[in-house]
Amino acid sequence: MKMKYRLLILLSAVLLVAGLTSCDNGFARDGLRYEINDDGVTLIPSKMNPYVGRINIPDTVLYKDKKYAVTMIGDNAFENSKMLVSIKIPSTVKSIGSAAFKNCKGLKAVHCQMSTPLEIDSTTFQGLYYDQVVLYVPLAASPSYSSDPEWGKFNINEEGETVQRGPAARRQVEHDPGKGTHSF
Repeated sequence: MKMKYRLLILLSAVLLVAGLTSCDNGFARDGLRYEINDDGVTLIPSKMNPYVGRINIPDTVLYKDKKYAVTMIGDNAFENSKMLVSIKIPSTVKSIGSAAFKNCKGLKAVHCQMSTPLEIDSTTFQGLYYDQVVLYVPLAASPSYSSDPEWGKFNINEEGETVQRGPAARRQVEHDPGKGTHSF
């Protein structure tokens, strides 16, 4: 009877581990964790440590010889990453979850590449010092971000290339022989 009981416990443990493993479709790339979703991948919280430094979320990631678009930043993905300094969110992202950047007190710059602001809730950036964070958005997108109740809390700047034509586009280059540099 003891042997059957041990075998039953061992079999149950193996089945439990196998079930947990098959349900886990998460993977890591370049220090970021992802989980496969219906239309790409979701960026998820780190299993070990909070995220730190400057993070550039890629448009796509490769996993098992298949390319996936990064379409979501999951709930709590960067929560409590107090040493996260800047984040670049690609235009492929379609949603940002609740508390995704909650308590990221070291965050100084958010670069959103979407020309229309995504809907976020009041917890997405909860605990941030908004007056100390610059939100960089595509050219001509600042009015829509400024009018949004959540995105509008940031200091908003536009970034991107502008193409000027005509006489205003010409600049004179002056050489400063004392410093060996050019000023524009």
